[in-house]
Amino acid sequence: MSDEGFEWIQQDLTSWGFYLEMVKGVSVEELAAMRGADPCLGIMSCDVFNTALERSSNVPDWARLGEHAGWAFALCGGDDGFYMQHPDHVKHLWEGRTWLTVMDTTMDPPVIDVIVDGKLDWSYFDGEVHQAVRADHPLTQRMIAEIGLGSVAPNPDSPDEPDKWRLHVPDIQDVYRLMGEHYGLSLPRSTIVGEELVGVFTSPRVYASGEPNTRYDNIRLP
Repeated sequence: MSDEGFEWIQQDLTSWGFYLEMVKGVSVEELAAMRGADPCLGIMSCDVFNTALERSSNVPDWARLGEHAGWAFALCGGDDGFYMQHPDHVKHLWEGRTWLTVMDTTMDPPVIDVIVDGKLDWSYFDGEVHQAVRADHPLTQRMIAEIGLGSVAPNPDSPDEPDKWRLHVPDIQDVYRLMGEHYGLSLPRSTIVGEELVGVFTSPRVYASGEPNTRYDNIRLP
């Protein structure tokens, strides 16, 4: 499989699940701000960041960051959940942007959302495109034609009973491939798999309540 492209994420990032964000036309520094990077630590080199995460249990929210093919990207993790629960402090930085998210928990099918110029453009989950996406969207139409999106498949236990047939769910790798071609997505496989990315921590050191974030005690700060 190519070192670039987009569909390889299904093969190499799903062992433990992943949360991916890609933002078009911004720098790593801008994306770090959009994620709410800790201002004291800033953007850490890959070696420093990897060392910080060596004791990786119950750590603050973090993001590994890079730039490729006109997009900045972030692979996000951590145990704080602060960004997901309190995005308002950086929400204004995302307005009007073109960006996408892919969340794969390994327990549920991946959830995909694409925002173009600040508006929902495409959204997908387990064989279905979100009803808010226009029916004639070119990506949807191509998936219908090429990978059977929206079709039904016979139930192996009752192949002669059409009322028991199931929605056909395309291979997610094909979904990623066509998404990549449509939106111009590409990621550097060896750099990501080798964890050769700079990183930031995105949880506050002290919460609004005044309580310290004890998860910072579990990382090796520079």
